[in-house]
Amino acid sequence: MTALMLELKVNQQPFFISANSTVTELLTKWSGLPLAELKVAVALNQQVLAKVQWPTQQLQAQDELLIFNLVAGG
Repeated sequence: MTALMLELKVNQQPFFISANSTVTELLTKWSGLPLAELKVAVALNQQVLAKVQWPTQQLQAQDELLIFNLVAGG
């Protein structure tokens, strides 16, 4: 039996992930890196999402995520 897949947009590109996935799961699949190594901010449907919400925020079909790399400078 094949798992149900959701189609989302990540940084304006189509992206497919298993139904019932969270933002954390999407980030690790999308980046190929462990979450601890990611220095990013996430907007879900044009709303910035706090990092503490990533493990519990369920994704829905047609959600739009923007993932921003965090950079430090001076």
